[in-house]
Amino acid sequence: KRAQLALGEAIDVVRSLKVENTRLENRIKQLESRGKKKGKKMDKRKASGKDEAEMTEEEKITRLGKQYLIFHELFPNPASFGKAKPEEQSDDPQRYTTAKGSLRGQTAELYEFLPEEFHSHLQSSTLFQQTMTKSASEWKRAHWNQLRLKTAQHIFDFLNPPPGIFATSRGDERGNLPAFKEFRRFPNDPDDGIFRPLCFPNQEKNFKVIFRCDWLAKLIRSMFFGPMSIIGDDAKAPNSNGIIWGVDSVNAGVMALGLVSGLFMTGPDKTFAVVGPQSKINFQKAYNGYKSFIIEASRDGKSSQKRMLETIRWLNDRVFADGRSPDPNAARRSNTEDFSGALAAMSLSDN
Repeated sequence: KRAQLALGEAIDVVRSLKVENTRLENRIKQLESRGKKKGKKMDKRKASGKDEAEMTEEEKITRLGKQYLIFHELFPNPASFGKAKPEEQSDDPQRYTTAKGSLRGQTAELYEFLPEEFHSHLQSSTLFQQTMTKSASEWKRAHWNQLRLKTAQHIFDFLNPPPGIFATSRGDERGNLPAFKEFRRFPNDPDDGIFRPLCFPNQEKNFKVIFRCDWLAKLIRSMFFGPMSIIGDDAKAPNSNGIIWGVDSVNAGVMALGLVSGLFMTGPDKTFAVVGPQSKINFQKAYNGYKSFIIEASRDGKSSQKRMLETIRWLNDRVFADGRSPDPNAARRSNTEDFSGALAAMSLSDN
């Protein structure tokens, strides 16, 4: 029995250490080609969207822009386009230490994510960059609108939010609501702290279960499958991105996007920016911090690696509750900040 457990853990470690050679778009194509699942019958085009062969080039680029923002980069820099492929990989240890490193990291991630057929566009086409970034911006606006108007009231119901509190105009009330303030920040923590109460179940700091939050799972599920996937009968919208793209696992970028979304929605800011106009929170720093910590924790070879993989499974089981292909290997290695204290806390023995 003990040998079987050791073998199972070893398999997880091997999976987590594999470098992702197959980019997201290839995985999506494979998933889309599987055909309909058994169960409810629905129109094929409605369930899966246009086939790749039926899409125009502009439609393909528009889809890629959304996917890049959701899975890889919440703050795409237009200057990362129009450049040759850098020698560094997107998970270069120096990526977030300098502005130049961050820019080169984004360029590397674009080359790693995009199908080869678009590499020449990435390097030389201004229209390609404009279409990608416009699509990303439009999705981001739709994301905030869905949260404000339809889902935030349900996602954060455990905080007992007053009706309508997530409306843009009620930023001051959100900023001063005690439950929201306690959700955003521990007492005496620095303003730019990364590991806020929202990162932990019941807002109690315990790195062994960091990110295993029901609110985060609900937010990500509604982001992929629409409002009704967390309201009422929990039905996934057949025309949602999660269905059309065949999404079956979260990754570090998705988790970081969800965490930043929770931080933004419970704060005083009326518009989303790199630095919140009212809160003064540096959302880009928070996003980079969450993403890099998740990747580092899932690849460090210690017990924190096992815990992070378990957290990814925990989220997958809730986000994709009615069927998915389990894949805990959802993050790539990156060392962006010194998270040694948090990683050590995750690695503490249970004994």
